[in-house]
Amino acid sequence: MNTQVEITLPSPVPVNGSEIKTITYTREPTGKDLGRFTPMDLMEGNRRALQQVVPRIASPYISDAQIKEMGFSNLQALANGFGGFLEHVNVDEMVTVKTSPSTPASPVSSTQAESSKASAQKT
Repeated sequence: MNTQVEITLPSPVPVNGSEIKTITYTREPTGKDLGRFTPMDLMEGNRRALQQVVPRIASPYISDAQIKEMGFSNLQALANGFGGFLEHVNVDEMVTVKTSPSTPASPVSSTQAESSKASAQKT
């Protein structure tokens, strides 16, 4: 499934001689796109993470230098856009927690329990 996410910027940005107000993430970023960053770095608006990933997936193309010059509200809009890739994800179906029955007592603790029982019976 190829999800695209459209971001409306609070302030227009100059790109290729014109002002743009909308950017589209054309695909979900891959691990290769992330490099040393995590998905949380993008979601939290880490500017360096945005500079790494956005140029690889955005249309129209925005350079890392242009991202560096963006105002806070535009950076936050870019960060918020990554949440769009998670809207179709059902976290409850992704992770299942399984519990196992409690483990039997270790031989040492069993021996200690028997010694305690024997001592209690003598008194």
